[in-house]
Amino acid sequence: MEKINLDIRNLTVKVRNSETGDNALPNALEYYFKNKYGTSVFSSSICPSCGKKMYRKKSFPYYLDKDIMVGGHVEFVAAPALKYIVPMCKECNDKKSNLPPFEVNLDCLLLIK
Repeated sequence: MEKINLDIRNLTVKVRNSETGDNALPNALEYYFKNKYGTSVFSSSICPSCGKKMYRKKSFPYYLDKDIMVGGHVEFVAAPALKYIVPMCKECNDKKSNLPPFEVNLDCLLLIK
């Protein structure tokens, strides 16, 4: 029998913004980095939705709000039962249901417990 090797870092899934209502996780960005990497928030990153560079507000207070990194709540397009957090720019996150679905590496998502 042939052994199958799957590398989760190379698997992508299609996600969309998730309606959070009263279930929004406060400080989602800090929660994400603490639980995913055991560290504080990176000073910058690339938005998985639009591909532009985004910045941590604390490190770059003078950048436009649309370029600030936030913890976006997302769900799988095909199976929206579970909610995840992924860092994304505030501009994409603010679009909510108007943001088209986008692909993200499965390894980048953090399940909200």
